[in-house]
Amino acid sequence: LFSLIAQHQLTRPNQDIPHTAADLSTVPCSLANMQFTTAAVAIFASLVAAQDLSLLPDCARPCFVDNFPLSGCASQTDFACICASDAYNNAVTACVLGACQTADVLAALDWATNTCNAAGVPL
Repeated sequence: LFSLIAQHQLTRPNQDIPHTAADLSTVPCSLANMQFTTAAVAIFASLVAAQDLSLLPDCARPCFVDNFPLSGCASQTDFACICASDAYNNAVTACVLGACQTADVLAALDWATNTCNAAGVPL
């Protein structure tokens, strides 16, 4: 995870570090991004539970769907397996960090937190 975040920062060097709390939303790789890895697997668990995918940012949606085969899980409803899959978690994290801007990464994290709590899969 930390190497992904460092790589993400290196690919976006023109973004400044915020100097005020109001600038915090412009941080390309914040604590929320680090927490994103934990949330990534849980997001897919809620995805297969037929939650409203329209609330997930467009840039993030394919990351969760397309990487399911990497989970090694037999069923898309086997939440314990999906949440334990490092391969899936790493792939989704890399995909979302590469495909989405910071605001969308944070939106995906928020969506995951709310949806997974509702599905009984706390982050």
